[in-house]
Amino acid sequence: MLEATHISYKVKHKYLLRDISLRLHAGEVVAILGANGAGKSTLLKTIAGEIKPSEGNIYLNKKCINNWKSIDLAKVRGVLPQSVQLAFPMPVLETVLLGRFAFQMQESAEQSRRVAHWALQEVQLQDFKHRNINTLSGGEQQRVHLARVLTQIYEPTFSQAKFLLLDEPVSNLDIAQQHNLLELVKKLTRKLQLGVLIILHDMNLAAQYADQIIIMKHGHIIECGTPDKALVPETIHEAFGVESIVQTHPLYDCPQVITLQNTSNINLPNNIY
Repeated sequence: MLEATHISYKVKHKYLLRDISLRLHAGEVVAILGANGAGKSTLLKTIAGEIKPSEGNIYLNKKCINNWKSIDLAKVRGVLPQSVQLAFPMPVLETVLLGRFAFQMQESAEQSRRVAHWALQEVQLQDFKHRNINTLSGGEQQRVHLARVLTQIYEPTFSQAKFLLLDEPVSNLDIAQQHNLLELVKKLTRKLQLGVLIILHDMNLAAQYADQIIIMKHGHIIECGTPDKALVPETIHEAFGVESIVQTHPLYDCPQVITLQNTSNINLPNNIY
């Protein structure tokens, strides 16, 4: 389990995060939502260990993150930023192999390549291994980098829980690519029993793919729960400043959010919640 307990983070006298607690279990996807400036990326970086909290602690598999060696932390926690820019063109396989750096003194190059091939197969890009990554579409490149972080945390037995922290991984993708990537993340979460913490902007994507949703405002968590609990008009208005209709999705067992620009001249239907 990954757990944050009463963490705060401040720069000079300004709190960017204030008294945040959360838990991420293996086998579940937790989405973080909030307006720009709500503190989502700061929270993710703090949980990843990139930023040290001013107050509170973060525990990874019951061990305080401050007590993890960097190389050991890399083996259980993978981070995928919003976009990754490589300094020069690289073949897909070599890009994925970058994730195996923490294991280079423990295994042969052949074993590292076997892991990289496994990861490419998991993201359905095994036929792209010799391609230049810069020739791939945006969605394909994101899948390559997802394979890279899978390679980073792979161990044959998965004897301890592993976690992926994803910072807006679909923000630059078209609609089809967004669904393809999130479906893949959800499948891998279940198959490998990963814990996934993911920042999203789209409430409906979060409703469809997340098991739990965290909604932030001004560095605070204002709601945390299942999509049905978190995505209600009152909370959406508090977090984003917009009115909304929330109804049951016609195909999936999740809420569907319809945001409204101006409700002054609209008669809202009764079948909303």
